[in-house]
Amino acid sequence: MTYLYVYFGVGLIVLTTVFAHHRWILNKDSNSKSFSEILDATNPDRNKLSYKILNNYVAPTIGSILVVIAWPIVPIMKYKDFREKKKLERRRENSIFRIKDLDLLNVMTLQQVESKEIIIDPLGAVPKTPFGHFHLAWEKFKKEIEPNCEVMNFSTIWTNEWDQKKIVSGYVIVKSGKIGKHFITKSTKFDPA
Repeated sequence: MTYLYVYFGVGLIVLTTVFAHHRWILNKDSNSKSFSEILDATNPDRNKLSYKILNNYVAPTIGSILVVIAWPIVPIMKYKDFREKKKLERRRENSIFRIKDLDLLNVMTLQQVESKEIIIDPLGAVPKTPFGHFHLAWEKFKKEIEPNCEVMNFSTIWTNEWDQKKIVSGYVIVKSGKIGKHFITKSTKFDPA
């Protein structure tokens, strides 16, 4: 019988912890109240007394009883949720586009870049300027280049948030060996075959 008391005692502690954690997240998230207001507006049944009794008293009571009875499942679920969030954060962090030293190819002058990137369109739809329709973006990029900086071209294989690999190339500002802002000129799907 003592084991049963200990089991339910631990269940109450788990329930209290889960409840406190849930309240802490709700207080931290400012959008939860506005989300509740949106749900109220979209579903008029939420304002009925029967719905409020079910939603505010019956469902939490049944949930609390289930947590106390089946508490060993709760830490496992919380742990899995925690691991999934960490995995998603790592994936997002890794999917941020970064240029590494190994991706840098050659130092180029602005004149070399602009003469290489002149767009020649026989139909005349694209202006005969460096980077064509992206010439204004290039001019904005050039304003970031300080006198003691170098412009280098780069090419890298980048994996985005959805695990799609792409070959990305362009130009980057390098100042005192540190990689700065970049200007992407080409992004194509990576095909290892």
